[in-house]
Amino acid sequence: MPYRRPHQLSAPTVCLPAAKPRTDPGTNLETVIHAAKQEITQAGKFLIWLHKHHHVPAGEMRQHHIDDYLSDGPSTRKHIRNFARWLNNQQGHPKGTLDVPFRKAQTTPMITQTERIQLVRNCLEHRNVIPATRVAGLILLLWAHPLNKIVMLRRDRLIAAPEGMRITLGTHAAQVPEALTELFWNQLSNPGNQNTINADTPWLFPGRTAGQHLHPGTLSKRLKVLGIDALRARNATLRDLSQELDARSLIDLLGYSPGIIAQHAARSGAPMADYIALKHQQP
Repeated sequence: MPYRRPHQLSAPTVCLPAAKPRTDPGTNLETVIHAAKQEITQAGKFLIWLHKHHHVPAGEMRQHHIDDYLSDGPSTRKHIRNFARWLNNQQGHPKGTLDVPFRKAQTTPMITQTERIQLVRNCLEHRNVIPATRVAGLILLLWAHPLNKIVMLRRDRLIAAPEGMRITLGTHAAQVPEALTELFWNQLSNPGNQNTINADTPWLFPGRTAGQHLHPGTLSKRLKVLGIDALRARNATLRDLSQELDARSLIDLLGYSPGIIAQHAARSGAPMADYIALKHQQP
């Protein structure tokens, strides 16, 4: 049933900043559009709440209003962060007075190491599942690459050399285990969905639309056939990798920021001292 604003409620009208589309060819525009819609929706809800509970317009909002709003509601309220930053830069508003701090998740959903190994077996043994899904699942389970980046991998990210196959996810290439090279090579040679208008696609995981890669939502649904929950699997992989490799190697291999690696290292109890230094390097 559509939401209807009460007649007695008259929230102030505020012109939200127009989203500036990114032109980076590596950008997933559907993800960007979804995020922008979510931010606009949350900003609207916040303005209604602000008027209802404090009877002040956006221009008179102060930090204690934001703190009150964040303290009593779902984590989705954090998406007013960019709106608060925009207000900080508006003429007549005290600059830098509003801040929406990051809210840390109370729990981190993940699978066990035993479950992760079993999911790797599923990717190798379930030959009734198309190779593209199995390869994507292995990239997630072995290197914790997020789905929105997996679907944007280009075929040139897989390199076949005399010393073995490598995949480039960060600044340094990672070695593909020998037991997986045949499956990866088959996906590289025949990525699928190559109809007459989508032939010679640059994408490792092409979609059904000409020139487009597979949608991350579609990949998420396909991975569930193998028993893979993407978020839980990714968290578990980062936990295990942070216990096995030093921080700098992980950043170079996976392409993650120092802050993200430091967070997962702290959760896993990794003893490496350089995680502490890296955590302070994040912007």
